[in-house]
Amino acid sequence: MDRIDLKKNYESYSNEKIIDILKSSFNQLKPFAQDVLLDEIAIRQIKINGDNQLQNKIIVLQYYKKIDRLRKVVYSQKTIGSSDVEIINFLKREGITEQEAIKISNRLPALEPTSEDFNKLISKKAEQESSFEVAFILIIAFVMILIGAIYSKIMLIPAVALVITALFLYNKNSKTFEGGQFWIRNINSDPHDFVWLKPIRLDYKLYHILTVNQEFYFQLLLKNGDFLKIKLKTKEEKKIFFDGIKLKLPHIQFGYSQDINKLFNHNPENFLNSIESLGIYTPIDTINLN
Repeated sequence: MDRIDLKKNYESYSNEKIIDILKSSFNQLKPFAQDVLLDEIAIRQIKINGDNQLQNKIIVLQYYKKIDRLRKVVYSQKTIGSSDVEIINFLKREGITEQEAIKISNRLPALEPTSEDFNKLISKKAEQESSFEVAFILIIAFVMILIGAIYSKIMLIPAVALVITALFLYNKNSKTFEGGQFWIRNINSDPHDFVWLKPIRLDYKLYHILTVNQEFYFQLLLKNGDFLKIKLKTKEEKKIFFDGIKLKLPHIQFGYSQDINKLFNHNPENFLNSIESLGIYTPIDTINLN
């Protein structure tokens, strides 16, 4: 069932049935179904009597869902010349607290484009990642086909299956392998599609005991789950990267925990709303990275 059909379905339900869904199975609903249900509750202004905990949870989820929508609205206002005062007053009229309105205004992406140094860095990292992934896929495919040709033609069957699987994975994650222009364009034109700068450390262990090597990198994640892998090798690269990210993506989450990771995997589209409502949101503009 798609979003439109689901909306029609919920519209046909009585208030009592919607409240029953909230109490019995809300957490089991798919993320987009939760969003549609929250919208229907807001439209009808349904109150959940006798369960203050659930009522408060719904209020908080709706509040941060509204904030996420308004971020995009006020950014559009900023691009056409609205002042900070005008933006804050608009948010207050929409029911956002003054303190939260000031935070939203201060955390809007800058209007000026990313620097040439930043663009070159992103292009370099994206092309390195793309080249490595494509080369890896081709090498594996070639080796499998070679083994099949030399030893037994029956081995060509898993080789072909591997190639098809590799092509499927490449297509599924195509944005991961896009060149730098895709990422630069989206950082500048659709900054609110970016939600998380995820630090990752990989430990390579000998016999699962002795750490023989470590790898540090970041994933810059979009709300649709696509990501760009970024390895920063020098202090200069780190400064260029973080200056650019703080300029254009000051709202994105920085940092990692298992709970944060679970929330992203469960619903990347609603990721920032979820961590804000739980009080575990750490926007990158609050972090001193010098």
